Amino acid sequence: MAITPNPSVKSTIPTEHQEKIWLMKFFVHAYWSQYPELRLLFPILNGIDSRAENSRKNAEGQRAGVPDYFLSVPKSGYHGLYIEMKKVKGGRISPEQKMLAESLRSQGYRVEFCYGWFHTMQTICHYLNIPEPLQKKHSYDFPVTLQGELIN
Repeated sequence: MAITPNPSVKSTIPTEHQEKIWLMKFFVHAYWSQYPELRLLFPILNGIDSRAENSRKNAEGQRAGVPDYFLSVPKSGYHGLYIEMKKVKGGRISPEQKMLAESLRSQGYRVEFCYGWFHTMQTICHYLNIPEPLQKKHSYDFPVTLQGELIN
């Protein structure tokens, strides 16, 4: 598979949302067929929406501090991997996120705070003991072509 930089895309700091899209598209295109355990990587959609939607989610049990992703694969003595992804620059960990991370760790889960899609990809590959498919100079230089498709 050819992975080449896309020179037409400017290096700007992406939003956390963009980073999450790139992460999932990357794994779908590059690895899902080779490593089926990646299909057990799930986003936890627990965030701020409209006031009405947030109220509905709160009634359903939404709570602050829940990580962004869960990889439900037991490895190396852990029950699974939780990941809180932050944007590359300016992402901050809240007190609720720190508290919940400690609680999850005490229950036998690995919990990582990652900055950007690339750091998250590295963390997941390391956890699953699978090779990283590419190296980059900057974690915010992602927009690349995977088999001719712009990830954006």
